[in-house]
Amino acid sequence: MATKGATKFRLSNLKAMLKKNPSERAELSLTSRNLRQIPHDVFTLDGVEILLVNSNQLERIPPNIAHMSQLQVLDASRNNITLVSENIAQCARLQELNLSYNRLSDLPRELSRLRKFCKLYLKGNEITSIPPVVPTLTPLTHLDLAANRLSILPTSFKNLKRLKVLDLSSNNFEQIPAPVVGMNSLERLDMGFNKIGQYLSKLDSIEEIDVSDCSLKVLNPKVGAMKGLRSLRLARNGLRVLPDEICSLENLQTLDVEQNKLEQLPVPCTCYGNYRVSTRLGRPRTD
Repeated sequence: MATKGATKFRLSNLKAMLKKNPSERAELSLTSRNLRQIPHDVFTLDGVEILLVNSNQLERIPPNIAHMSQLQVLDASRNNITLVSENIAQCARLQELNLSYNRLSDLPRELSRLRKFCKLYLKGNEITSIPPVVPTLTPLTHLDLAANRLSILPTSFKNLKRLKVLDLSSNNFEQIPAPVVGMNSLERLDMGFNKIGQYLSKLDSIEEIDVSDCSLKVLNPKVGAMKGLRSLRLARNGLRVLPDEICSLENLQTLDVEQNKLEQLPVPCTCYGNYRVSTRLGRPRTD
């Protein structure tokens, strides 16, 4: 039976709502419609490539999702979802899945069947350990696990050899996880708002890293070996000094050290002289 929020969406209305987005993909937006379930007729529409059902009151992604054979992007963020049907694996063209700000703690193992699946967003859920399926999602290039309850990553996480962007901010990590250190494809890492405290591990391929608000007291001199680093964010930590090796980062464009206990930057430091680095010392922390 259709819910009260879904009854107004007849098939003819849904067809009229189906539009081409700037990339010429067929998009259906049901954002902020107070839906408790996805209207049944949505699954009978031909050719929907992007489905936006974010900011509703959905509690699950139903088995009928299997009928959306052309689906490439599904945004179901900001709902109350606790269950994703295993039938989502039948959406063979699915590339991007946004389930941020729901109530998920696990995902169906069948997701591993999706060969084009490259972007997964799980920010703000109830995840305390990595769902077993995640390390098997080898096509992934973008993964957002921010604002969960994670403290460790399994060794199998290193199987994500194509991962370029990883967000682990606002969790319970006390160090940069070992599987991450060995990920040679990783370009951008956000570890902000954790409790790392010690030092920054060497990450060979990294271009952007954020360890703001991490109670970081000491920065590893090996940071100077991250030759591709373009952005280093260290704001609101407990740093008193920066290692001289940081001056060897020839590609560095952004260095944010705001609100630490620093009195000065390393001198001499030629990379500052050509204005490729923007620094903000701010006021020293008093804690």
